[in-house]
Amino acid sequence: MFRIIPHRALIEPRASVAGVEAAGDRAVATLRIEGLLCSACATSVRRHLEAVDGVRDARVDLERGEARVGYDAARTDPASLIAAVDRAVVLRPARRLLAALGGRS
Repeated sequence: MFRIIPHRALIEPRASVAGVEAAGDRAVATLRIEGLLCSACATSVRRHLEAVDGVRDARVDLERGEARVGYDAARTDPASLIAAVDRAVVLRPARRLLAALGGRS
């Protein structure tokens, strides 16, 4: 089912690392994704994360605006995960315009 969270349309998409749990060469990163707008966006983010070399699994929670990513710490790092999220964001120019218009008084 397609889901959209309308108030996030005015938020410029960006990701940050909320935490990393490491055990040897395996790690799980929790990413906070501001502006995660809809289920299609969440699917795009998941697919881009899964395409990163060393990623074992990725789950994206639209409601919470988070992703949990299991990866091989020897082959990738959280910065690569953030870059993948950045590449996944759809309609970025339109979202920037909406964010700029929404910030005006």
